[in-house]
Amino acid sequence: MSNTTVLLFKIKRRIAFYFWHFLCLIKPNAVKEFKLMDGSRFNYPLKSVLGLGLFINSFEASEIEFVRQSLQPGDVFFDIGANGGFYTVIAAKQVGSTGHVYAFEPGSRELSLLRRNIEINNLSNVTIIERAVSDKKSTTKFAISHDGAMNSLSQTNHPEQKIEAWQTVEIY
Repeated sequence: MSNTTVLLFKIKRRIAFYFWHFLCLIKPNAVKEFKLMDGSRFNYPLKSVLGLGLFINSFEASEIEFVRQSLQPGDVFFDIGANGGFYTVIAAKQVGSTGHVYAFEPGSRELSLLRRNIEINNLSNVTIIERAVSDKKSTTKFAISHDGAMNSLSQTNHPEQKIEAWQTVEIY
């Protein structure tokens, strides 16, 4: 790439970032529908790490490519910590009607997004398991963040983090 092309790319990305920031200020609870490269639709809160990445067209490109290249029709995919279902949607399209995706997500806010994204893409090859994943079946404390992508079994002292008890399922 030429220096001019790189500079224009950086300027375009910076403008998109400022526009995203402005939209988050005027509509802090907005859920935006993004169109993915494979034509899938994906609804997600704009004011989030994933929302920013999708808005400026810069979200985990190498990971997405890995999933797309690794999965074949008929495969089974486990999306652990599915969140709103970004990888669930991508994987379900890749494995097709002969494959299956199991999406593990315990968070109620994230589950509603996950269900919505499965519905708008007419995916019938996805099973949602409303549990966290652990090395043993139990009830554990789960840290819930404002941005669902940051929910975790690890707890911090962050003032906005809320702690809830969730059931886990054992996978081995």
